[in-house]
Amino acid sequence: MLAVTPRCRQLEKHFSPLGIAFTIKSNLSQHKPMKFPILVFFLGITFLGSAFGKTVDLTAQNAGRDLIINRGDFLTVHLPTNPSTGYSWSVAFSVSGILTPDQSREIQYPPQKQGKMLVGALGTQVWSFQATRSGKTKILFVYGRPWERGVAPARKIAWPVSVRE
Repeated sequence: MLAVTPRCRQLEKHFSPLGIAFTIKSNLSQHKPMKFPILVFFLGITFLGSAFGKTVDLTAQNAGRDLIINRGDFLTVHLPTNPSTGYSWSVAFSVSGILTPDQSREIQYPPQKQGKMLVGALGTQVWSFQATRSGKTKILFVYGRPWERGVAPARKIAWPVSVRE
């Protein structure tokens, strides 16, 4: 059991970071011993979460670039879109199961000046994928009107992706 001396209490008043450390250590060891393992657990989760899975952001400007990522990494794709024209992006993979898409696709619009809403404003469609298996695949995005058959898409964008263990 840790005893807090009057000197520690005096240091607490003058050096707040040290005081916090003394207080936490004394409180955890004397009064509530279960708090320390809980604190260590949540700090460990926080640090482990940041150690796994980096995020790679992709845009139309870096299309075609060969990507080499690790299993557990994330890809976030940002592509310009204007849904009021009827055009939208669709995605396909050359090999399925290597990248797992997040089902929440969204369209983001830039902040409007002076609160005015612009009809037909350009937005950005965003997708997220996680590398769940090692291997090679290609992500292909096609910009077109889904109901038009036999018409060439307005735009195609692709990225070859290699996922390592």
